[in-house]
Amino acid sequence: MTTLSSQSIQIRTFLYTDLEGSTRLWGQFPDSIEAAIARHDEILRHAVEKCAGSIFRVVGDGICAVFVNASQALEAALQAQIALKAEPWGEIGSLNVRMAIHTGEVEAYGNDFIGSSLNRIGRLLAAAYGGQTLVSQATRLLVQDSLPPKTSLLDLGEVRLRDLTSSEHVYQLVHPELQSESLLWCPLIKYLTIFLFSLLH
Repeated sequence: MTTLSSQSIQIRTFLYTDLEGSTRLWGQFPDSIEAAIARHDEILRHAVEKCAGSIFRVVGDGICAVFVNASQALEAALQAQIALKAEPWGEIGSLNVRMAIHTGEVEAYGNDFIGSSLNRIGRLLAAAYGGQTLVSQATRLLVQDSLPPKTSLLDLGEVRLRDLTSSEHVYQLVHPELQSESLLWCPLIKYLTIFLFSLLH
């Protein structure tokens, strides 16, 4: 049994992603989805590496990336979402990727990490929808004074995340190149969505 020392405890910022409706896309576009997924992977990897991050795990059609600097994680998510939105996806139309960013304490375990912070970002990712990037309060406090140009964080309020004892104050990454009807919640829709999510999870 491996024992983790206090020296392995670190504060890191994580970026998790997941392709919305990937099972449906594989069934609906069998001739083109493989190339699209490869391009999706390339876009994500390029954004992470360009912003000094590292992909430490691939889960299905999503990645788990780690950054020392929270602002770099946010920049990576922004660049990836803009590139995904701008990419011509042919008959598929679009690939909508949900993303989540959270900063917290973890323990290094070889090339991987363990800790409750990873549980929290996993639940935060599950609360997002395709094309949306959710940011935790811990990360917001680190990036709020150094946001990229024309970028803001939309306050979505407190959200109860499944299986977690404490709620999370959640923010949405907003940028002019990402704005659409699906990305900006009006106050009524925002609070109804948060309420329904807390009931169902």
